[in-house]
This record gives sequence, structure tokens and C-alpha cells, in this order.
Amino acid sequence: MSALSHEPASVTVVIAARNAEATIADAVRSAIASRAVLQCVVVDDASDDATARIAAELHGIDDRIEVVRRRDRGGPASARNVGLARARGAQVCFLDADDALRTGGIEQLAAGLAAHRGAVAALGRFRAVDAAHERVDVGSWGSNQLHPVVRRKGVMVESPDGMVPEALVARLVSPPPGAWLLDTGTVRALGGFDERARRSEDVELLVRLAASGGVVCVAADVLDYRRHAAQRSAAGSRRRWGRGHTLWLMLRAAPGATATMELARGMSAYHLDLFAARRRAPTLAVRAMGLRNLLLAGTLRASGVAAATLPRRILSPLGSAATGAVD
Repeated sequence: MSALSHEPASVTVVIAARNAEATIADAVRSAIASRAVLQCVVVDDASDDATARIAAELHGIDDRIEVVRRRDRGGPASARNVGLARARGAQVCFLDADDALRTGGIEQLAAGLAAHRGAVAALGRFRAVDAAHERVDVGSWGSNQLHPVVRRKGVMVESPDGMVPEALVARLVSPPPGAWLLDTGTVRALGGFDERARRSEDVELLVRLAASGGVVCVAADVLDYRRHAAQRSAAGSRRRWGRGHTLWLMLRAAPGATATMELARGMSAYHLDLFAARRRAPTLAVRAMGLRNLLLAGTLRASGVAAATLPRRILSPLGSAATGAVD
């Protein structure tokens, strides 16, 4: 792990962008507004619009901005890894091209990271907004992600060890990557984002980070998270199938049988919690969804046993079939 830097500028912001001409300028300007940012790397993932041109024009205003243009589309995990390879900062933030850092957000995350010895990641709160920057209600999502819980004896309780891998997957949703600040050396040592993950690659990386060091929470709004119909996370059926595959990758990457089973328990807890909420619903359709959650909970526990005990040569086809679709 690299030592945390206390220099005024110690952060690299990586922005992976694909056809983001309407929002890329706001994202970049929000990054370079912080004096803690020494570098902002925009990775244009083979856009068909003016994304790269707009970013290049901003480079003419501030030479901390670097633009990498990719000829072939590789997806967000791959694009973020390209930016990570160029990062010069001791810490790195992965900002989506349609989001914006809030004033003081980077500084608050850096203070949280520096205050905890051995911490490798700091997670902050976000404010969901629409295209007009008006606040959007996303329920308990924002606050839940900074309140680590695990399931014990049939109920969710405070995680005794904080934001450990089991607690991260008990929610199965993380704060957006722009609300994170990570130790650059640790992320590189872990290999960055897993490019095999088709969805939820951010949660997968956080789980590996949590297994390698402390993940701390900063109780402050550090990011404006833009909600819109075209965003990647809104693709319902593809997201569910992609997440199932990513959960299997997480189980396979867990360091040892005990860690694998704890992770499977956390994944199962998410669905057991939904089952408990849905089984007494007034409509048959919602109760049926609850039964599906119960089935998925059992499937994930069985997948954990398989990942912990079976030879690697038979794990890939088994996992693809077992974790195909997850809410």
C-alpha cells in the first residue's frame, strides 16, 4: 500500500466517458475545482459524439486535464483501468462522466482516508439529481450504503467489523464510484477493475478492497449523482444478468474458504431481507417475487459452497448457470 500523501495536490480523478458531450464539461470542471486534484484523466471510450473534443478544449484551460482517446470501445471497467495506469496521485477517484463532485467533496474524502491508519478506501454520501440539478428522491439508498449491516438470526444488525466484504454485499448496491477515494497503490496491486464483470464492477472492486484493508465512511455529501433513463444502471434485465455473473466472480476471488462463505452469506442476506418484506404483501405478484428471492438466497449460499470447495476447472460453467439473474 502506498503512503497517504498530505501534499495539497495528491489526487487523480479518472473519468471514463462514452457519448457524454452533454455532461463531460461539468464533470471535468467539478474535478479540477479542487486544489487537491493534481490530475484529471478523461478516457474517451470510442465516443461517436464530441466528448473527446470538449475534454481536449478544457485541457487548453487547465493542463491538469489529460485526454486519452480509444479507437475501440472497451467498456467502463476497461476505460477506468486505462486511467488508473496513468494516475500520478497517491489517491484516485473514479468519477462518472454524467456526475459531478461537490465543492469540498474530495477534501472530505481525503481527510477521512488519512484519519484511519491502514484504510484503503473512503466512501461518501451522494445527492441524487436530475438533468436540471434538482434533487431526486432515491429513498434510503444513499444513507444505507454508509450504514454497514449483516444478517444474524434472521434480522439485519450493525456490522461488528464495519464495512467488511459481507456488509458490502448485504446491500448489493454501493455509492457511485465518484463518491469514493481510493489508495492508488492498493487498487493497482489488486489489478484495478475486473474487466470480465459486465455489471456491478464497482461493487466487485470495493469487496476486494475491503478484504485488503479498511473501508471508512464519510458522513458528508461529496457527489451529485445524475439520474436519467439512459444511464447504464437503468438497464434492468441486463443489469440483473450481469450482476449474477459478477457475484460469481466475487466468490471465486475471495481469499479462502471462510471468506468465500462469509461473502455468500452476505449475498444471501440481501435476498432473505427482501423475502421477509415481500412474503406478506397484499398482492400475489409481490409475494411471488419474495419466493424468487428465497430461491436466489439458497442458490447464492450453494454457489458459495461450490466456490469454496470445488476444483477450479469446473467452476466457470457451474457458476454461469447458478448465478444467471439476480435482482
